[in-house]
Amino acid sequence: DKRAALALFSLFVSFSPRDTCAFSPLASSRPRCVPTALHEKKQWTTSLFPATPPPSSSSTSSTGSEVVPATKTQIDPPTDRGFGPNAYQQALAGLIGIIVGLSVAGFKLAIERIREICYYDLVNYIPIFLIPVLGGIAVSVLAYVGDGEFPPGVVGVISEVDRDAMNMNEKSKLSELGDSFRKALAAIFTLGTGCSLGPEGPGVEIGIAVSRLGTLAWPEQFDLVTDDDVINTAARVRRNRLYLACGAAAGVSSGFNAPLSGVFFALEVIQRNLPATSIPAPVPTGVPETESSLFELRQESLTAETGSITSLLTSSVLSALISQAILGNELALGSMDYQIQTPLLELPLYLVLGLASGITAVAFSQAAKLAKAAFDSVDELPSSAKPVIGGLICGVTGVFCPQILFFGYETLNGLLQNNSLPTDVVLTLLVVKIFTTAVSAGSGLVGGLLAPSLFMGGMVGASFHNIVIGTLEDIFHVSTEFGSFFVLADVPAYAIVGAASTLAAVFRAPLTASLLAFELTRDYDILLPLIASAGASTLICELVEESIEAHNR
Repeated sequence: DKRAALALFSLFVSFSPRDTCAFSPLASSRPRCVPTALHEKKQWTTSLFPATPPPSSSSTSSTGSEVVPATKTQIDPPTDRGFGPNAYQQALAGLIGIIVGLSVAGFKLAIERIREICYYDLVNYIPIFLIPVLGGIAVSVLAYVGDGEFPPGVVGVISEVDRDAMNMNEKSKLSELGDSFRKALAAIFTLGTGCSLGPEGPGVEIGIAVSRLGTLAWPEQFDLVTDDDVINTAARVRRNRLYLACGAAAGVSSGFNAPLSGVFFALEVIQRNLPATSIPAPVPTGVPETESSLFELRQESLTAETGSITSLLTSSVLSALISQAILGNELALGSMDYQIQTPLLELPLYLVLGLASGITAVAFSQAAKLAKAAFDSVDELPSSAKPVIGGLICGVTGVFCPQILFFGYETLNGLLQNNSLPTDVVLTLLVVKIFTTAVSAGSGLVGGLLAPSLFMGGMVGASFHNIVIGTLEDIFHVSTEFGSFFVLADVPAYAIVGAASTLAAVFRAPLTASLLAFELTRDYDILLPLIASAGASTLICELVEESIEAHNR
């Protein structure tokens, strides 16, 4: 079963893109970016909505994205630094993986503890719909402690990491650690009280925060690869970005107990967020800085440098092992009883399911943007009140549809293992989950989108299966099979394919989503339908999003 996954991994590494640009899971535009001013004003941010860099004097494209001037000199630092630095790089990557595993395990245990306090103790004293409101209050208080803001999401962190490498970041590492701890606490209260987000996104940000601290342990003499300060700075930028990817891979690996998926997440999602950046060259005193004194560093594949892929693998594996030792070797999705007996004949159905999953991802994307715009449009509403309102909406909605609240993966597992859910119930849960997740993210509650995407996709797959059965009964007067020629797989098969396809479309990561579902089910038979459906969902989502953006210009 592992051979196909390893072959897929080798193929992906071999054909990794050489030049990538910034990417948001909920937008198809991919702007390049340049390190912004030192005193930029951050916005209230979550994993879903990273801070937007302020406009600069750089030329811009028609979409407002910053474009690196063509007159800048391109640089390409050395990629082979010898045995000593490479050995130290692997050791530090392993240390990052261990610390991330410990941190994510503690993060999940804290969520579970808050959940027990709220839904076993506090529920005896306050109405159950007010419990998510407590999470919103906690988020507002933690944001107020940090002057009304949280650290930026992944896209914003990349710019900060680049400034670290150029010694342009005025904030101390201790202050940054405190900010990351505040955001993790906000996620614990958000998820522990049941608000409709997920823990894996914050787990990735925890991994990135740990990786930024890990760069402090890098000996300065290893950065002196040449006598050229610009080349040395470029080497630091690439090294810091590699460790950022190691932390993100470790966060996904420990969050899902899926080390290969963690590596793919770094190569497919994080790498796409790494833009070309500009490095200022030293200029004599009194001489103004011009475009000719800026050097462009184009980010190549994370696997281009010697030992880079080994660092990602080491960090991801150790993180998963540490998490397993603390939380147990249980998969996020429980065992499901299904058989895929005629995968070739069912392939068209899985492709159609991929299209439905892509449309679902677009609907969620637009709902999330609409929810954020609605909260931002009310000028009289203070920022501290928005998470409280988001928690209240989740609480009230959860009274009628408790399945949409976050209680780990128990709810999704129960739904996936049920072969008799009515179609109207499943579609209702899908619509309500899209609504509450969009409101939670738009209101400023802190959490990720991996778990909600899996839930939404599972509902798409289950409802699609029910619709197919109904169609077969109406037209051919059979339910799931034509003798041995065609046998329709059970609900769990379509649910897991739908879950992975929606995740692939939301994050534009079909390989990561396919491998994640494969690792969670450990079923080789599901891998081929997964890849086909995930590819179709990603394609339709990108095409529709691009069409919407072109229409809105």
